[in-house]
Amino acid sequence: MTTDAAALAPRLLFLGTGAADWPWTNPPKPLPAAPGAWRRSTMTLIDDAILLDAGPSLPDAMATYAIDAGRITDLLFTHTHSDHCDLASVAALLTSRAGQPPLRIWSPDPLPGLALAEGCVVQRIRPWETIQCQGYAVTALPANHHVAHEAQGSGTPVHYLFEGQGSRWLYALDGAWMRCEVRSHLEQRALDALVIDATIGDIPDDYRVFEHNSLAMIGLMTASLRRAGILRPHAPVILDHLARTLHGSQADIEALVADQGWTVAHDGLRLTLTGDDGSAS
Repeated sequence: MTTDAAALAPRLLFLGTGAADWPWTNPPKPLPAAPGAWRRSTMTLIDDAILLDAGPSLPDAMATYAIDAGRITDLLFTHTHSDHCDLASVAALLTSRAGQPPLRIWSPDPLPGLALAEGCVVQRIRPWETIQCQGYAVTALPANHHVAHEAQGSGTPVHYLFEGQGSRWLYALDGAWMRCEVRSHLEQRALDALVIDATIGDIPDDYRVFEHNSLAMIGLMTASLRRAGILRPHAPVILDHLARTLHGSQADIEALVADQGWTVAHDGLRLTLTGDDGSAS
């Protein structure tokens, strides 16, 4: 791979990797420094410009990792649960971007709390729609995750397929399994990487397997996807959205998946999807 290709490769910074059971309103002081000992609400920054979700931990994460808010052009929500869509955090982000072009905010559900906010343009993105975003074609794919709204019934969770910058990869948080129509959509679209919900850990019978993945479920899916050619042979599988009460330490999780070769995300992890072989560094 050429140096130019490496420069264009997608860069992921995991700002937060925790499921909703982490006590963000009452964090320890100081925060534990060891990887995985503390997990913020799940959020990921792509190429310093595309933010996936904005939970209650966003201001702390931006300060911790010295994020330049002015470089963020797009915010994509996967769904509107409060650990992924926190309007106070969005307001703080908009304030820190004062003087910049409006932030484009994409959501599968309406965001009335932001409809008239200054410094942003809120747009709906529905399942199967594709938008152009910082050199990527980004397609929203339906996810199996329950989102309830009192006013409008069920919400619309989505996963995001990124195609561009020499790579194709899927951001699949939150959700259980992979819906059949999504698998069909991915045929003939070999993935170079998969970031996947791993909320449940190694617990085989937790009730949340109906809207979140366990490690066993991920094993079945990835084996099937690789055999079908949907996931390249060496494409990294990155576990994210880890529950405090359903997982051990970072080292414990890494030991559980060592034979699979999976990457266990932690806050502050930086990965570059480096090319056609699906590798990450």
